[in-house]
Amino acid sequence: MSAASRLFAVYELAHAICKQVQIQDAEDDEYPWYRKKPALLSLTRVAQFVSSVALDVLWERQESLAPLFRILPCLLRQKEVRTAWEALEEDPEIFPHERYEILAMETASDATVTIPPEQWGRLQLYARRIKILEDGPIASRNRPYVALSWNVMAAVHRCSAGGVLLPNVRSLMLGKRMKAFLDNMTLRFCSTSAKDGPQITYASVVKAAPKHALVGHLCRLDALQAFAIIPDSDLEPLAGLRTHAGPGLVELEFSKVGVESELERCAAASAPGFPGLKILRIPDPHDLPCATKILENMSTKPLKLRELSITGWRFDHAKAAVARKLYRTIRNACDAAMLTHLAVVTHLWHGYREKPSMVARDFFADLFAFPNITHAEITFACENADVDGALDAATVAWPRLEMLRLANRGDMVENPSYEPTYEMSSLASLICLAQRCPRLSSLALELDTSTIPPPIAPVETLERKITMEIGFSYSLYDTYAVGLFLASVFPWPTLVIEDTYGDARVEAINLAIESTKPAPTNPLTTKQAHRRAKRIPASAEVRKKLTARHQTAIANASESAPRTLASSGEMFEPIADMPVAIAVEPVVAAESSKARTSKRKRGADSLVAQEDARPAKTRKTPSKTRKLTSPLHGLARRLEGSRTPERSSVLRQSLPGALSA
Repeated sequence: MSAASRLFAVYELAHAICKQVQIQDAEDDEYPWYRKKPALLSLTRVAQFVSSVALDVLWERQESLAPLFRILPCLLRQKEVRTAWEALEEDPEIFPHERYEILAMETASDATVTIPPEQWGRLQLYARRIKILEDGPIASRNRPYVALSWNVMAAVHRCSAGGVLLPNVRSLMLGKRMKAFLDNMTLRFCSTSAKDGPQITYASVVKAAPKHALVGHLCRLDALQAFAIIPDSDLEPLAGLRTHAGPGLVELEFSKVGVESELERCAAASAPGFPGLKILRIPDPHDLPCATKILENMSTKPLKLRELSITGWRFDHAKAAVARKLYRTIRNACDAAMLTHLAVVTHLWHGYREKPSMVARDFFADLFAFPNITHAEITFACENADVDGALDAATVAWPRLEMLRLANRGDMVENPSYEPTYEMSSLASLICLAQRCPRLSSLALELDTSTIPPPIAPVETLERKITMEIGFSYSLYDTYAVGLFLASVFPWPTLVIEDTYGDARVEAINLAIESTKPAPTNPLTTKQAHRRAKRIPASAEVRKKLTARHQTAIANASESAPRTLASSGEMFEPIADMPVAIAVEPVVAAESSKARTSKRKRGADSLVAQEDARPAKTRKTPSKTRKLTSPLHGLARRLEGSRTPERSSVLRQSLPGALSA
């Protein structure tokens, strides 16, 4: 077996490699498995031993079930034009016309439809590989919506003998796209009683009207880890989830609550539920009471949520009391010690013009009761919002903040004619961040640059790195002055302004901040320090110290220099008894073919090759005798160098044989 075969024989390694190979395409299409992952598609066709793993990666995450049903040749495609069930966001009075491509099947004589066995086997081959079904964005208007007729789902239910379509799915996110795909069908939770086993609850598809007859099962409810749905008027899916969802459900999302129908017949929760839930998202609710009712219907015990997100920009003109009720419900429904990620809205808009204006410390008092918030996002949408007060109060109540986002305007970039009449964050409000929130790394604000305060006095700042978004502004302002002020609060290089709207002034602010960095203080090298010391005249006190140190060094050297004759005789006495080496025939070394090099005095880097021009007779030829006597000759030369006659006599007495040789 080759090395590649042994590598891909380990499923985890092959899966990780295929994850890195896949190439994402920015274009959204009805064929994500083909358009978005062409590299993996080629692996499924070429390498047989890795094709199964590549197919797992290709089909693991899908944004629609349309690619799954398109592989059935028995389906018919019908074209229709329908009126949208939701109005345009930019104009609530207009319901556009939409083109649909409906996948259907021919009805047999007995009013039943069936899928051929070979096509059903191929459908199962890909269906069991889907583990995450996300609700992708609606296709662009130049492409038709893809919808599935109910008789196709009925045929799937018949072929599976009452089983599920997606046996291994763990994340089922149903939104606008999935709602359009299930034509005239809706989702319900259906339970079946087994004779010898526990009761099983399915996420099932039923007819929308009039009797809600069962069409088929999508998956088992207790196997889901993440689930998203658009709830109906009585919040029936919420009650079913609270009763039948397994402990493994950690993420739940209710999108567009109250948009399609008002919540009228929902009652508060009567039992605890969702013991393992960690993430709850309520995006784009119709109004704040809808989000409040969702939280009231969750559980009778506080939820151990890690993340709670309520977002949206709808113009419902809520009152301050409605927003305060929502925040009070959040405080009662969530465990204060567990919540770390929080995103809320006010939806006040023009509804909070009464005086006195908002006081953020009191308005968000229930939210400030959560001490462990690390990621916070507050969308005001209010003319008289206390944005500066919210920044001050949030940084005090949430000292562990890592990300903070405050927004008060909508459609600022999309609509240039929009007049910014809402309150924004002032530059002076950022001073409180100089010594707060040491973990803060991301800050997003809408800065009011009409008033630029002077730089503050230097204070002790925190060692951190902050990336800040300042929003887009059509007004003119002094970018250099803004940069100097920001650099005084966040000294360079602790702050970087991020350009998210293509504003050239952001780069100018960053350059102004960078201009405040201190001058480099690199230490001098040893040679530079010595040269500088020679040029600087020494003081009288320093000269006295240097003179005394020099005299002490001379005295120490003179004391250790002289040696006694007795000690010299003892040192050389054992050497005098050594036998004299006999001279042998000299050995002439072979001529070297390499040209030797020498170092010039100008520098060691310049090596000049040169030939030895001396004659062979004058060259010194090493011999064995020279090698043996060279240490003695060297020692004798060192002793004869002394002018003391006593040392010369000792040398003549101690080394007679060596010198004669």
